[in-house]
Amino acid sequence: MGANDEDQPAPRGLSRRRLIELGGGFAVGAAVGGAAAAGAASRSHGDGGRDGAVVPFDGPGEQAGITTDRPSQLAMAALDLSDDLSGTFGRTELAALMRDWSTAARALMRGASLPGGLGPSSGLGAPADTGESVGLEPAGLTITFGFGPGLFEASRGLMPAGQRPERFEPLPRFRGDELQDEWCGGDLMVAAAADDAQVAVHAIHTLARVARGAARLRWLQRGFIPAAPKGEAPRNLLGFQDGQSQLDHRDPAAASRLLWAGDDAPAWLRGGGTFLVVRRIRLQLEPWDTATLEHQEATIGRTRKAGVFLPATGVGGSAYEGEAAGSTSPGARGSHATVARDAAFATGQILRRPYSYADGILPGTGQVDAGLIFLAYQRSVPGQFVPMQTRLAEHDALGDYATAIGSAVFAIAPASRHARDWVGGVLLD
Repeated sequence: MGANDEDQPAPRGLSRRRLIELGGGFAVGAAVGGAAAAGAASRSHGDGGRDGAVVPFDGPGEQAGITTDRPSQLAMAALDLSDDLSGTFGRTELAALMRDWSTAARALMRGASLPGGLGPSSGLGAPADTGESVGLEPAGLTITFGFGPGLFEASRGLMPAGQRPERFEPLPRFRGDELQDEWCGGDLMVAAAADDAQVAVHAIHTLARVARGAARLRWLQRGFIPAAPKGEAPRNLLGFQDGQSQLDHRDPAAASRLLWAGDDAPAWLRGGGTFLVVRRIRLQLEPWDTATLEHQEATIGRTRKAGVFLPATGVGGSAYEGEAAGSTSPGARGSHATVARDAAFATGQILRRPYSYADGILPGTGQVDAGLIFLAYQRSVPGQFVPMQTRLAEHDALGDYATAIGSAVFAIAPASRHARDWVGGVLLD
């Protein structure tokens, strides 16, 4: 580990949950993988482009990993809460987990060794830290925690009714979706991003281990951003520069209107809270690879080499009838750039943080299992992403080559304020 071993808060005594050995475990999935105002408050997240960069975990405003520069490697997991031996899991146990996670993340993002007293291993004599990142720098590591809609179900009794954000529920199934349960949902989410894949994986490994006995892994995804020539956007696995339309989170007015939870949100989300959409999108690379360059460029709506936007037309030369802002009438399928532009104009831009993935081959076909881990932050999922994706599902020609197989949504609380605080404290204290 790095040498930044600052004092940590004194570890709490062993909780009842941490003495219960329920198993769970951790498995690596895929084989490969600036700062803005949060309401009136802002904080610097550091430089994610150098191996020794340290991004602060605590601070006013949003959690790290939302408006920081994207590191090149992503490891991301969703977990479901477990029942303890009495068959219950309450707010006290969830609060204990979030305290432990915050303590662990604070150390991980500094490159420090994990303090003792966290998770079941603390009572079993195992080392406090799993050790696979010993000697490595923090690599700009960011860790972001989120809460799924299931935590707010009345039948579970975890949250008072007034704490549930309005219309906070799983995403609907959109046209063309082929969702698989193993890539959907989750009670809790943790995203670790760094410029070193080992550092990001170590963070998920560690946090899953700390949670053992309280929560079990539901899904785990690994993603990467390829290197790009200076001044150019990275290319996705279709060969095109990815995502040139983006919410400018540095504009306080735009961020307040489109990114950060507002006064209509529960108190625990205000001052840097937001909502995250996660979509695992499989790309059909084999048919794409056999298409002409002219067809590919018409489908994307930009030239492949320079990324220059093409005239807004339907693919195949037909008129794109959904072009007018706010139009939902069915019509010819237009280029991805055109439809996405019109959808953003009608519903409001979102903050996109996508990563590519390549994960072996599809059973029975021999085709490459590859695509996009689409991450997007916004103030209102039903007001922004849902109508935007509805329009894309109806009109976007790229849908012929891209299929969503995973879908989840999470509420992202503001950051912990200091080393004695913890993410979700306002919600669970």
